[in-house]
Amino acid sequence: MNTKIPLDLQIEKASKLINQQKALLARLTAQKSAAAKKEKKKLDDRRKILVGAVILKKAETDLAFAAELHLWLDAGLTREIDRAAFPQLTKLKT
Repeated sequence: MNTKIPLDLQIEKASKLINQQKALLARLTAQKSAAAKKEKKKLDDRRKILVGAVILKKAETDLAFAAELHLWLDAGLTREIDRAAFPQLTKLKT
């Protein structure tokens, strides 16, 4: 009895395995990229929070800086929902 697997079948099986491994590699690479992107955003958000905290703390003790900050916010915050976080700003200008 000849139990040797034909060469064409071996090639087909090997090709299928390669394609499965390529798909796995692509999936893992995408997961790694998504995790790195998420971590980068997390760090960026944290930096913004910290910068904001320092600026707000400075505005509490420096009236000239507070006035300048008010002008920056008034000019930079154009959406009503964003301006709502700062009740001292005037209503959205149309």
